[in-house]
This record gives sequence, C-alpha cells and structure tokens, in this order.
Amino acid sequence: MASTLSPGTASSSSTSALLASAQPASAQAAQAAPGHRVDGSSSSSSYSGTTATVANATEEEEESIITLDFGPFETVNRWLKMPDCDEFVGARRSKHTVVSHNDFVYVFGGDNGRSMLNDLLIFDVKEKSWQRALSTGNRPAPRYHHSAVVHDTAMYVFGGYTGDIHSNSNLSNRNDLWEYKFKSMQWVEWRLHGGPRPSPPTCCNFPVAVARDSMFVFSGQSGAKITNSLFQFHFPSKTWSRISTEHILRDTPLPPNRRYGHTMVAFDRRLFVFGGWADNVLPNDLHAFDLDSQTWSLVSPSPDSQIPTGRLFHAAAVVKDAMYVFGGTVEDNIRLGEMYRFQLSAFPKCTLQDDFGRLWQSQQFSDVKFVIGPNREEVRAHTALVVARSSYLLERIREAKIRREAKHDGWLMVQFPDFNSHAFKLILDFIYTDQIDPTHNQRQLAASNDVVLVMMQVYTLAVKLQMHRLEQLCSLYIENSINLKNVLVALKNASHLQLHFIEERCLKFIIKEFNFKEIIMSREFETLDQGLMVEIIRRKQTPNPRNSLQADLVPIIPGVLDPNAPGTSLKEDLKRFLFSKTAEEFSDVMLSLESDLVPSHKVILAARSAYFEGMFRSFKPITNTVNISIGETVPSRQSFHSLLRYVYYGEITMPPEDSLYLFSAPHFYIFSNNRLQLFFENVIESISHTLIDIPSDHQRNRALERFIDDFKANFLEGLPSNQVHSVIQHLLSAIATCVDRKKDHWRMDEDNKYASKFTQTVYIITEFVNLIIIPSLVHLDLPNVVKMLRTKLYDLLIHFPQLRSLLLGSGSGGWSQVFQPKFIQALSFMDRLVHFSLNYDASDEMLEVTDAGAKDISKISGITHLHLFHTSITPFGHAILLRSLKELLVLVRGDFLCDALEVLSHECHDLQQDYPKLKLREFWSSEQYFFHDTEQMTLVSHMCPEIRKMMFQFSEDHLESFSILSSFQYLTELHNWGGDFYRNSLDDLILKIGPQLRVLYLIHVDEIDYEALVFLSQMCPQLGTLGFYNCIFRDFQVPTRKCHLNAMWAIQKFAMVSESDVEYIVTLLQNMLNIECLITGSSTEIGDEDFVQIQSANQLQKLEELRISSSKSLTLTTVYSLIENCPNLRLIRALDYWTQVSDPEIWQLDVYIRNNNLHVDIR
Repeated sequence: MASTLSPGTASSSSTSALLASAQPASAQAAQAAPGHRVDGSSSSSSYSGTTATVANATEEEEESIITLDFGPFETVNRWLKMPDCDEFVGARRSKHTVVSHNDFVYVFGGDNGRSMLNDLLIFDVKEKSWQRALSTGNRPAPRYHHSAVVHDTAMYVFGGYTGDIHSNSNLSNRNDLWEYKFKSMQWVEWRLHGGPRPSPPTCCNFPVAVARDSMFVFSGQSGAKITNSLFQFHFPSKTWSRISTEHILRDTPLPPNRRYGHTMVAFDRRLFVFGGWADNVLPNDLHAFDLDSQTWSLVSPSPDSQIPTGRLFHAAAVVKDAMYVFGGTVEDNIRLGEMYRFQLSAFPKCTLQDDFGRLWQSQQFSDVKFVIGPNREEVRAHTALVVARSSYLLERIREAKIRREAKHDGWLMVQFPDFNSHAFKLILDFIYTDQIDPTHNQRQLAASNDVVLVMMQVYTLAVKLQMHRLEQLCSLYIENSINLKNVLVALKNASHLQLHFIEERCLKFIIKEFNFKEIIMSREFETLDQGLMVEIIRRKQTPNPRNSLQADLVPIIPGVLDPNAPGTSLKEDLKRFLFSKTAEEFSDVMLSLESDLVPSHKVILAARSAYFEGMFRSFKPITNTVNISIGETVPSRQSFHSLLRYVYYGEITMPPEDSLYLFSAPHFYIFSNNRLQLFFENVIESISHTLIDIPSDHQRNRALERFIDDFKANFLEGLPSNQVHSVIQHLLSAIATCVDRKKDHWRMDEDNKYASKFTQTVYIITEFVNLIIIPSLVHLDLPNVVKMLRTKLYDLLIHFPQLRSLLLGSGSGGWSQVFQPKFIQALSFMDRLVHFSLNYDASDEMLEVTDAGAKDISKISGITHLHLFHTSITPFGHAILLRSLKELLVLVRGDFLCDALEVLSHECHDLQQDYPKLKLREFWSSEQYFFHDTEQMTLVSHMCPEIRKMMFQFSEDHLESFSILSSFQYLTELHNWGGDFYRNSLDDLILKIGPQLRVLYLIHVDEIDYEALVFLSQMCPQLGTLGFYNCIFRDFQVPTRKCHLNAMWAIQKFAMVSESDVEYIVTLLQNMLNIECLITGSSTEIGDEDFVQIQSANQLQKLEELRISSSKSLTLTTVYSLIENCPNLRLIRALDYWTQVSDPEIWQLDVYIRNNNLHVDIR
C-alpha cells in the first residue's frame, strides 16, 4: 500500500528521498514483500511498503529503482550453550529462580527430583564458569516455586513451597521474604512489624517484578484458591499494600482473570503479564498494568505477529527493549523449548486525560455556563468537549446559541433546575477525563452510603444526557459497590429514584442464603418501607419471581460493557468529532495550511499545547485565523492531519514520513511529552534496515545523502533559533539509541557475514549525524553525546563555521594525529565562536593542545568564555591567549591566570609598555600551589580590574590580611577559603566591599561570633546567598552592649555546614524573612523545638528547598509543619539520614503528599 502526498507540497521531494533507494534488477526477486528478513529471521513491519523514486536519477539508475518496504528494525538473538554446572558444584534442578547482578547469574533453590534445595550458585558470565556462592547467616528453608528479584545490591526471595516434594500433605505455602546481600554475602530474613497490613496470601506459582523501589506480585495459587490481586512491597518503607482502584469509575479493561503459572516483567512504566492457567484455559493474551494511571489494558499484537500458544510455568525476562518468553508447559503436560521475542514500546504516557482535566479544573477559556439545581449554581465548561461527548447537551447548547443570538448576550446559558449539582459536576469529570472518583481520593469511602447514592444520581443524569457508555459504567460501579452494610440504603434510594434494575440487584443480593439472615436481623431493615419488606419476603419464599421489575432491567453482564453502546471513550468521541459537521459548527478558530482552512477549537488546542494556550490567552489572532507552520516549515497536508489527530485524541500511529515532519513539533508547540519524536527512531532503523540490502555502495550512499539533504532542508533549517539546540539534542539522542539497540544484538559468526552487516548498519545509522549540519545550529555540546557519535562529529567540525558555542567532550584516546589538523582547520573557520570548552578528559588524550594550539585558538578573537584545563599549554601559551582574546570575560577554572599575567608583565616591562586591561570577570586560585602573594594579587587587580567573582584561598604565609582584595571594586561574589575573621582583617574587607556583595561563601574561616554575623547583616544589605562551610564559631553569646542583627531581606539561600551552637542558625533564620533554600550539614544540629522558635518570628513563607543532610533530633513533626505553613515548599532532601525518622514514616509522608496532591519532592 503506497503512501501518497499531495503534489506540490514541500514533502514530495523529501518523501522521495526517504522512501526510495536503488537496487539492481537481479536483486528484485529477493526483495521481501510484506516484511524484511534479517539473518534468516522475520521481522514485523508497522507500515506498509511505499513506492517512490530517486529524483534526478540517471536512466540506468531509474531502471533499477524498486519498491521498498519499511518497518521497525528488529533482530533475533541466538542462543548459545554455556558450560554445564558440574554435580560437585550444584545439582541439576527445576522450579528454581534465576536473577542477574552485574556480570553474574545467581541460581537459587528448586528441586533435583529427590528433595528441595536451598543452595545458591553463581555463573560468571565473563569467565563462563560455575561456583558455589559463599553466604553467612541463616539461609531460607529449601523450597521451589518461589520468586526472586534484584533490587539495588541485593536479591530478594519470596514465598514458594517448602517440605517434602513426594508428599503433598507435608508441603507448606510460604509468604516469607529473604534478602541476600551481594556485597556482604549475607542472608537476612525480613520480619515485618507495625501492626496488620495488607499482604499477599501464602502462595506459589506466581511471578514478581521490580519497578520504582517496589516489588509487585500479581495473582498466584494459595492452596486451592487462585487470585487476581496485585500487591506492592515498598522497599524503603518495608510495607505491603494492595493496589486497588475500584473506587474510581473509568472505562478501562478489568484486571486479567485469576491465574497461576504465568509470568510478569517490568518495562518502562508498565508491568506485562503473559500466559498461565486461568479458569481452566491456557490464554495467550498479553496484559499490561500502567503504574502511572494504575489501569490494566490488553496489548493487541501487530497483525503479522507469530503469537505463541498459551502456556504455564514458562519464564520471561526483559533484555533492553524486548520481552523474551522461553519454554513452559502446554496441554497434555508437554514441555516446550521454544523462544519468543515481543518488542516492547517505551512511549511516554498519553496525557490526553490529564491535559483536559487541567482545563476543566482551571476553567480557562470556558464559554458555557450550566445553571444547576434549585439554588441555580453556575458551573462553567467548554462547548467543544461537551458537545463531542453528549448528544443531549449538544441539542441544549444549540438552543442556547439561538437564545443568545436573539438577545445578543455574551455567555451561553443552559439551565437544568432539576439536576443535582454534585452529580452533574461528576458527569463533567467524566466528559473531560473519562473517569469519576466520587470518593475524591478517599478510598475508604468507596462503598459508603453517600458514594453509592451520588453514583445513582450520576446514573440518572447519564440516562437523561444520553451518555449510554456512562450508564453502563455507573451500573457496574453501583453493582460492585453493594455489600451487607449498604444494601438496604441502596435499595431505598433505588426505589425512590425509580432505578428498577438497581433495585432488582439489591433484592437478589439480599435474598442470597448467606446474606439474608444477617440483613433482616439488622436495625436498618426495620426502617424499610412496608412495600419493600413485603417484596423481600416474597422473593425469599418464591424464587425467580416474574414481576414488573424484570421488564425494566438493563441487560448487563457483570464486568462486561456493551461494545456497541453509543458514546464510548474520550478518545473515540473526539475521533468522531474532529472532522465532523458538529466540529465545524462549534469551531471558534481556523487553522490555515497554505490555501486550506481547517475549523478548530481554541480550548482543545490550548489544553494540549502551551504554544496555543499562550497565544489565545494573550491576544486574539487576526481574522481568527492561525497560520500553521513548524518554524519556517509548512507541513504537508497529511502530516498536518496526523498532528491534529495527536492533538485532539492522542493518536500516534502515522506514516513514517509524517514523523519526520513532526519531529520538532513538540518543541515548537510545547506539548507535554515527546511521544511524536520517538517515532523518528523507528524511521532511522527502518531506513538503515532498507539501505543495508542495497549491494551497491554508490547507490546506498546516494540514497542516504538525498534523504539527509531533504530532511534538513524541509524539517530542520526552518526551525526557530531558540529551538534548534533542544531539537538537535533529541535527534542525536535518537541516533544514539538506534546505535545502542544495534550493538545489543551483536553476535559472533563463523563466516563473519553478520559482523560485516553489523558494521555497515552501524555506519549507516551514524551517518544520520550529518542531519545536524544546518546553518541555524550555533551551539554544539559534545560531552552529552555518546562516544561513537562524538568521534563522528569531531570529523565534521569543519562544517560548523557558524558556531557560537563549542563544548568538546572526551575523545576515544590516541587519535591526536587524526583529529589535530582537522580540529585546527575547523577552528580557523569559526570566527563567530564566543564560548569554547575543552574538557579535562578531552585535552591531550584527543588533541595535542600545546602552545602551538593556543596560537590557533587565539585567532578566534570573539571568544568570551574559555575553558582549558589540564592541557599542555604553558604560561607563555596562556599569555598568548590573554593578549589576543580581547573580549574574554570568563576563564572557567582558569587557575593559570596569575602565571600568565606574570609572563605578560615581564613582556610589558621589556617593551616598556603599560599593563593591558583585560575584561576578565572571574578569578580562580591556582590548583597547583593554591595560595597567592601580595605581588600576584596586585598584578591581578591592575590587569583585571573588572573581576566580579573570586575563588580565593588565604594563607598567612603569603598574605598578612585580606586588604589586597578591597582593590577589586566590582567584586560581587566571594568564595573564600581560610583565614581568621578578625586577626586577618576579613571584617575590614567586608566593611569596604560588603555593600556590593551578592554572594558570600566562607570556608574554613576561624573565630566567627555573634558580632561577626551582626556586622555581615549591617554591611551586606544586598547579600542574596550566604554560606558557612567548616568554619570555627565561638560559643554563642550576645554582647551586653547594644548589638542587634539586622533583618537580612535579600537572603534567599543560606547554608550552615559548620559545627556551631544552634542559637546561631536560629537567630539567623529568624531574620532571613525571604529565604528560599536552607542547607545544613551533618555537624549542624537543629531540632523540632528550634524550628518552632524560628517560625515564631519567621513563618518561612517563601521557603522552597530544605536540605538537612542529617539530624539526630528532628522528626517529621517539623516536616508536616513546614508543608502546612510554607506554600512554596517543593523539595525536602535526606530524610532517610534523620535518625528519629523511620522508613515507614517516610513512606506515610509520601502517601500524605500524594493524597493531598502536594508538589513536594522528598525522594
């Protein structure tokens, strides 16, 4: 199926280059039709084949052009047999567990056919050898059918069977948890305390997976009982919990059926469950649990998948981005030895519901008012979303539009005097987010009488609003909420609201044998209407009565939704709405794509894109029309429609050429995630996969060059300058990911064919680095690029004459002869460069940066920021740089400054010239001899009078006092190591430069007292940052004479990492009324009562960050107080180093923060 684009659009040539290559006619017969073959194995394809041509091809080349098929680039791993484990090391076994850590594989437990085992074996992957693991402490009892995972530096073993394998009566199910510490080789049993908590049942035949500091257990077998519950063990707090979302109504699949013998693996943000024995069948479906949204989904395989049959007792593991399933048992107790690979995806979470939920909460751009109930409560909403989801509300809003046009009113007003306000707001919750939480995140209220009643009211409104999907969801929710405590109240409310089907469900529940006696003996039963009492008795005495209620029942199969019910999910409703007549009718903005006008909706665009939100909030577009472009690039009509589908309903399936057009769209339109960009990786892999099959190097390279040139011309060169750097970094990251994936599938072969193909493929992928050679690229940051791409970029430096910032990272080593001339040649063209950095590990390992290199660098006269550290440049070479670079402002870690200035002074003396006046803004003490004398610092003050920031180390052996620093009249930031506050006249220096200081760090300064702090508060009114590190403070004592600490209004950041009396920090914080960041060290002790004292004078209203590295007396009382009283608090660090705070308390704090929707990071 060929992809087509409108002729005349900018995409036609680029698509040709992307989807075309040449291949001799003799090779056409070998071309795969629906998919590719790699090393004799098949790969699935996400997109159908595409026909295209190479523009400007010669006649000979045109004759050899063929149709190419693009798909994701996948390879198949090959199994290699490793050495067997000798019997004297460990027995052969089954039902054991295998985990990996570093370069070792650990095998624990199982059985050898005669008895259970509890030995631990190690297989060294590098040495390919087996050994017994050393261990201390009591080991777990011998067991099989247990589970094991690795977290941090330990293996955790959970549950299983213990006892005699030949006697079922002697087998015991366990739910104990053991830890094996790899470093200390110690076994430790985790004995949990603190009262009853939810925990999994004693069970076996279940899988576990580790993600996000937790171990997850799903389903399993406990004796004759099989479950489908998902439990979580949180490692930091050492607590079990059951993951439950029954309190939320939403249109998502139910959890997988109860089962055992299945597998579960963790990848990205999801847990994947496959296979097992479920209700007497062996399913082969794949389920996924999203840890972010806490919802289950059924993963649909691609149409061309080779789906494995159902099985149990198999094993699964994730390697990079694929799940591998091996072995297992099928019907008739047949064992399997086959391996399946399932390609996983790590696309960021879809934020469709989150984006529209924020729009609903903010009420921004609302354009309709619903007047609800007898109290006429006004509820604002957005017509575009409301009419897309309810046909009833659509008609009412149409009527309101007619009334408004007649009266020339501003707002659309829709009145529902008989609606319940609370229930209607919950309906709007569903319209915007596809879910309703009637408990408002208080899960314990899930089955309360109030919640069941309000959901009945929601159901009633859903019927009136013709939202049939919501009707069914409500009925299921209510039915699942009915229990012994609430059934009678639910029956009364259902009868009052005339919800006959709910009334019928309640009656059936009441007359069940195991419910009936307890219910009729309750006091609540006595309050029932006589008619309901009679109906209950009649039902009990006459099973299956045929009465009028049956005719009114809504036919619902428990747990199953009618797939044909009109009005489905948010995504489906908006999908139908996007290009419908209704969408055109309620359009309030036009999107212009060249000559085409597409009706659209401001609220949807603003909710999904910060770009449009800012546009519509700040000004109204002229003629209510917005021209669509991505920078200077106008997308094709096809890719524009792909963009609209993504914006309106989160669709990310698109042809590969569209993903190229939209690669930079997330940056330009400021979407909340980069789901679109990840498709670009698939395109790179697809192209490399296709090109590798072209035998002609010339034709292969020509096709690749055409794609790169057209992609740059159409998609990158039109980017706004402020987005180029970010897009380029994402592009390089995508290329690096493709290289890593290919390297992960590297394998040896005897005839070296695979190695040759591997090398060619990696070469093609790295050639995509040429994409970034665009005129608008002015910043190149190589330290953040992987080495393989970095060396390629070193070779391309000559193509970046427009660079203004070049940051070089570490090289491969030993390449100086290759890169030296290219590097020097490239620098000679970079006449616009202002920021140049040669990192520590890049210097002489990659480039021989000597005085000769310094001369070449000195030719770039516009450099303002220079970072050369640990190179072979001598003071004479540094002097050349200082003399030549007239605009130089910053020498990053320029510890060679004084030596270079001495060279310059001698030159000036010999030539009888005045000292040059340099523009340098920073001074950094030497990292070779550390201290500077009066002569050197005088020289610095004469030649560098504009120094603003100084890293200075004081020594009485070189200077008598700090007075020399007072000559730096522009100094605003001082980091000082050493000295005595009074004896070395640091107070005199503060007297002279204090009024201009913004930042002051004192490190290893002695004899600081209360008067010194008073002096700082008086002399430094503009001080915004103050820090004391390893200073010596005198005992706290307030002088008898009048001496008061001034309010330090400007202080925003304060650090006390010194041993001192707590009164110092209390007094200071009481006077820092605008402090935003507080840092204390392990030697600074402060307690709860001290914070009470501080907050009595200063509520810390602007505090944002609290970093207390350790504390022996602080408790979470202070933390809860700060969270309550500091509205800007967003970060608290190192709570696990507070000795009075336990891990469970931290976990409870984390739960409190999440439940109250606070934005405080305590991790």
